[in-house]
Amino acid sequence: MKNYSRAMHFDFHTMPGVDNICENFDAEKFAQQMADANVGYINFFARCNIGFSYYPTRVGTQYPGLKINMLGDVVRECHKRGIGVTGYINAGLHHEMSILHPEWLQMTRDGKIYNFSDGGPSFFRNMCYNTPYRDHLLAEVKEVLELGVDGLFLDCMKLRPCYCSRCMRDMISLGID
Repeated sequence: MKNYSRAMHFDFHTMPGVDNICENFDAEKFAQQMADANVGYINFFARCNIGFSYYPTRVGTQYPGLKINMLGDVVRECHKRGIGVTGYINAGLHHEMSILHPEWLQMTRDGKIYNFSDGGPSFFRNMCYNTPYRDHLLAEVKEVLELGVDGLFLDCMKLRPCYCSRCMRDMISLGID
């Protein structure tokens, strides 16, 4: 029988309120399941679009009630079995930071922070990389790299015109109308 190598993308965005999150999660068993299924590489969550980190974080917001270092444990156990791990960070959407720092949000030409032109209503707001959010995101990236991941998956990085006060100030200083 031929041995196939697979890659897996784990996609979860957990709203607050799951008080027992990962209560029964066993990283060793998880990694062994991946090895048994001939998985050679996984993409695993570091921080989702809701804004919660799945590891103890110094710069972000750990998922409320999470009592383990889920990402770090997965990296350690997968590496023991020769399985690579990419850390997923939603770089464009960050619900928690958009609440704490609304001044970090992209703004449309007509002054809206919700952009429904991307295909329908959503409660998400896009982050502006021309604000201190960029430094926050880079700090998250560095923190995730310290966990020993083999790479990063930065999702939802949509570059579009932004009309927030910082972008407008910069455009005016450059003579852009």
